[in-house]
Parts: sequence; structure tokens; C-alpha cells
Amino acid sequence: MEVKAPPGWRLEFEPDPGAPKVFVIEGKLPMNQAPRSLTIMTTRIEGRADLAQILEGLRAAMNLTWTAPQRGEVKGKPSLSMLGLNEKNGSTVMSTMVARGQHLVVSLDCVSSQTLDPRQACADAMASLTFLGPDD
Repeated sequence: MEVKAPPGWRLEFEPDPGAPKVFVIEGKLPMNQAPRSLTIMTTRIEGRADLAQILEGLRAAMNLTWTAPQRGEVKGKPSLSMLGLNEKNGSTVMSTMVARGQHLVVSLDCVSSQTLDPRQACADAMASLTFLGPDD
């Protein structure tokens, strides 16, 4: 996968061998204080990747108010997304799971502390994504 930081954003990396992450962060503040951030993680799943099951696990693990999942596409790949609201601080997260074949899943989590539509908060960062190489 390739990603470029839009103007005013920066890239950071977490080279975890099991699930490396790329962070696309707006501005110069630490990620937990940034107005918007996008976390990208690719995971290989044993068995067939079930996006609905993955999102359900996320819903159960995070103490947020979630919408029902919605099907869509990211860069021509099937996806499933849901919105979460942190009622304590008003931040929102748009969590999107993208299937890359039967065993690879890309997780895209956009967090916005602003009053932006969370579906659009990371649109610039998402537009810079390119999926490279074969799926699975």
C-alpha cells in the first residue's frame, strides 16, 4: 500500500511485525490531540475475512455509540464502515474495513475532534491511498 500525506498532514509509522500501522495526522500536535487522524493497518486473517464480524468485535471493544454498518467501496475494493461517537469528548471515528481478497483486511480508522462530517474528515488522506501488489 502507498499513502501520501496531504498538505498540512504528516506520516508516522509503527513497525509492529504482526500488524504494522501507518498514521496520517493533521497538523503538528500529538496524534491524540490532532484535529483529524487516519490510522491504517493491514492484517492477514486466518480463514475467510468476515468484515461484519471484525466490525462487531470493534464495536464490542470500544465504548462508543455506533451506527449500523454500511457497505461501500474504497479504491474499488469492497468495504464495510460504521460511525462511532465518543459521548465524553464529542470526537467521532469512522471505522472502515476493506477486503483485499479472502485473507487480507485493511483497517482505516478516521478520528475527528472537529465538528466535521466523519465520513469526510479524512477524505484528503483517503484519496492518497493506493493499493499495491496482489490481493491475498
